[in-house]
Amino acid sequence: LKDAKSYPYIKVSREEYPRLTVTRERRSDRARYFGPDQGASSAYAALDAVLRIFALPTCKRSFPKDIGRERPCIYRDMGRCVAPCTGQVSAEEYGALVRSAMEVLDGRVRDTRTRLEAEMLTAAEIDDLKDKDPDTLYEALTLRKDFYAEPCMQKMIKIAVGMAKKGVTR
Repeated sequence: LKDAKSYPYIKVSREEYPRLTVTRERRSDRARYFGPDQGASSAYAALDAVLRIFALPTCKRSFPKDIGRERPCIYRDMGRCVAPCTGQVSAEEYGALVRSAMEVLDGRVRDTRTRLEAEMLTAAEIDDLKDKDPDTLYEALTLRKDFYAEPCMQKMIKIAVGMAKKGVTR
């Protein structure tokens, strides 16, 4: 350890809209901790990969308190955030995304991939997408994007963590 710091962990808070952060302290606050990681850069790299894959917010807003207070950030328009700040994402839907992220951080990528495949197939049949209403179509396409991103997920996290261990920064 450098500078007498403790090892970093990825923390998933226990709130209505859980937040994923990197911390160096493990408290008995009923939050879920993943780690310890070798260094802060590898913890941040893994967290960044999971946040990008599952489109979880990176902002400092507090949900549900800040829902509807301000306009959504640009990450929503880029498709990198599900934007719970708009109020269009329920706590249950957001919780499902966080649970998927926790499965990946726990190393259960295959379970997540299998579940996403089942959700994708039930959301809409791929052959009948043109006949679906826009909301169902968007949901099916989003699930399909997530499904095809899953095989790359573990590889992305390994590459990000490996680069961080070697001291490579963006």
